[in-house]
Amino acid sequence: MSNSHSAHQNQSTWFEILFLVLLWLGINLGDRLWLNLDQSMPGWDEANHLTGSLNYMAAIFQFSGWRDFWQVSNKFPPLTYLLAVPFQLIFGKGSDNALMVNWIFSAITLWATYSIGKRLFNPIVGRWAAAIALLMPRFVYYRLHFITDIALTSVTVLSFACLTHWYFSEKRSSQWLWILAFGCCLGIALMTKQTCMFFLFVPLLWSAGTSIWRRQWERILQLFCSAFVSALFWGGWYSTNFIYLFSTYERANVTAAANEGDPALNTIQAWIYYWQDLPRAVSWLWLIVPIVGLCLHFGKRFPRRTETYVLPEKESLTWLGVYFVGSYLMFSALYNKDPRYIMPYLPIVGIFLGYGLTQWRGRWLFVRWLTFVCVVVLAVGRLFPLPILSTILPPKYAADTNNYPQPEVIDNVVRTHPYTRSNIGVIPSLFWLNHNNINYFGALRKFQVYGRELGDRPEMVAQDAIGFDLLLTKTGNNANAKQPQLELAEQLKNNPDFYVQNTWPLPDKTELTLYQRQRSLVTVAHFDGVKQPLQLDLVDVPDGAIAGQPIPITYNWSGNWDDLKNGLVLLTWSNGQRFWIHDHAIGFGTLYDGRLATAERDDRFKVIEKTAMLAPADFPAGTYNLQAIYLDPNTGQTTPIIQPTTSITIQAAPPETTLTPLQLVELDWLSQERAIAPQLGVGIDGLDPLFAHIARLNQYDPEQNYLKQLEQTLGFRLSKAQTNSPQIRDWYYAKVLAHALQEEPTETLATLEALRELEPENPFVPAYIAFVNLYKFQPKAAETAIQQALQLAPDVPEFQAIAGVSALLQGKPFQAWSLLTNL
Repeated sequence: MSNSHSAHQNQSTWFEILFLVLLWLGINLGDRLWLNLDQSMPGWDEANHLTGSLNYMAAIFQFSGWRDFWQVSNKFPPLTYLLAVPFQLIFGKGSDNALMVNWIFSAITLWATYSIGKRLFNPIVGRWAAAIALLMPRFVYYRLHFITDIALTSVTVLSFACLTHWYFSEKRSSQWLWILAFGCCLGIALMTKQTCMFFLFVPLLWSAGTSIWRRQWERILQLFCSAFVSALFWGGWYSTNFIYLFSTYERANVTAAANEGDPALNTIQAWIYYWQDLPRAVSWLWLIVPIVGLCLHFGKRFPRRTETYVLPEKESLTWLGVYFVGSYLMFSALYNKDPRYIMPYLPIVGIFLGYGLTQWRGRWLFVRWLTFVCVVVLAVGRLFPLPILSTILPPKYAADTNNYPQPEVIDNVVRTHPYTRSNIGVIPSLFWLNHNNINYFGALRKFQVYGRELGDRPEMVAQDAIGFDLLLTKTGNNANAKQPQLELAEQLKNNPDFYVQNTWPLPDKTELTLYQRQRSLVTVAHFDGVKQPLQLDLVDVPDGAIAGQPIPITYNWSGNWDDLKNGLVLLTWSNGQRFWIHDHAIGFGTLYDGRLATAERDDRFKVIEKTAMLAPADFPAGTYNLQAIYLDPNTGQTTPIIQPTTSITIQAAPPETTLTPLQLVELDWLSQERAIAPQLGVGIDGLDPLFAHIARLNQYDPEQNYLKQLEQTLGFRLSKAQTNSPQIRDWYYAKVLAHALQEEPTETLATLEALRELEPENPFVPAYIAFVNLYKFQPKAAETAIQQALQLAPDVPEFQAIAGVSALLQGKPFQAWSLLTNL
């Protein structure tokens, strides 16, 4: 009898394994077949995440330290990107190859769902739960797209599986094994997406509360140990990028909800949103048949159950309910609603439905398999046209076989500008045509071309019309493009500053047009076999100009490639007493050598920069002469540059001269930053306009290479400057801003300390020092600095807030309370 039972159990185990493996293979092979047929473009989020994976692929081969590595993605935890890298290294770059990572995620989801079902009920429930989860329409669709939610689902459910095994373990060794596994999985989940905690928080709280109620103190210790283990996985990325998490919440939750018109939290629609979505996510067939089975079971319409459960049904259902109800309430309480955000609760729904489906027994056993076959047919029918069925239910997720021109757009730009990085301002905002997928296809071409979104307000679009050298427009429907952007697209047709670079037909019978600025910021010419040292051939500047206003200027440089690309030029316009600077890298950091043969590097190249510079508004009238010096940033050595004698006559500025935003954009990127950085000294009132302009500036230089140029040129200038130089204060502010925007706290602090000696009476300088110390988790140093700021300006609420936070981080809750409650 015992041998017969053991043989039957082994046979059942092998059947379960075979069923799950065949299910996994069938689903993934079906996905690959669909992807091979599909030619669609990745949408906004998918293209953004695909670019993130390419960024990390590049970062792995250019590894320069963990801090730089984690900063590659400073808003999204990078685990999904990193796991997709090996597939793209082996099979080649591209969306379909990156999606091969879903083979891993579907296997994890399958095992975790099966494991929970088996632990709470039995292997049969686990098997059906896994089948239900993987065949849900929501997963059928999103497995075909490179998004973090599929990865989040797999690792979150895996974490919950480990927590489930720990929660119901009775053996001490088993408890420690599972809680350590949970700590590892939780760390991995947090490196996938922060919202994993919205699903796991309530089960963790329930587990801790139950352990305290039962006085199981060792279990509380185990939970603390799991938190420590998890931190080993997520600590590096979060400690590097935690400052961005606040803005990420605001952008992803509040702002997105307002833009998408999601229901307000004080309406019933906000709280039933996901309940109404559940049939679409799971399918009516998977919902109705298991629920009917449960009803018939409780109505005693089936024969007595011969299958046994590992745990009492009440305990298992309560545990599932803790996860489900906690997740549902958490996400319903968020402003931004999106069906894919709550996907990690669907496998848990699948376990409950698997429990219901297995109630069909006796002569009704065939209902389980009939339902499964019908669901498989419907799942396939959602992707592929099936005989007969497709006439009744056409494929909902049919492969898109249209031809899209994004690769041709990138090829055209690369061919036209082979020696520079290009940046395209993209006006169309459709799912299949937007700035993110233009940017992605540029990243596929060794990051030579970028795509960026235009501003959404008229004043921003007016700046963008000056800041971008390439603009992409589309006739007909532009979907989410804003009215000011569409107006700019119309104006480009008659704008003499632009010409049509090329046009492409689109699948919706409209036309895509690429506009090129007549007077580009940087152009490069190549002369084969000609060798020449670096020199400044020509400076085209007007005879006269007004201080405080942009001065158009053209520099013609020539020399070998390495000197042109790697060096910095220190340009000083001086009348012998006063001077302004126009320092920058040749080509402003846009020179690109990815398509340069080794033998060509010694050839002569000509770089033409067409930009504008700024003589400060307080400069006296007079004639100012140019002096050019070459700085090697690697050695710190400087050498004079061969140059023509060049001068300009400056007229005194009229009273109260100020730069308008449009005039500011006329300047090159470094000059813009140097012009606006002194706003830091104004304090709170100066920060909003400062960072609003920095946001636009970062759109125009997508690599933000101008910050490194500022750091290096101003570092050299300040090392040689006299402390009484009239511009030194502004240089320090510009250098502070450059360091801060590159997330370099140590260098930011050092520059701020030097600035404090120059401006001992400015309370905002020690306040910035305090804030950076808080960023570095040094609350004692922050408290010392903020006290100086409070002595100079005791009524600034932001200073009091910094003081309160520094007290709280030092373990002084009463002092923090007294400070923060007075705000």
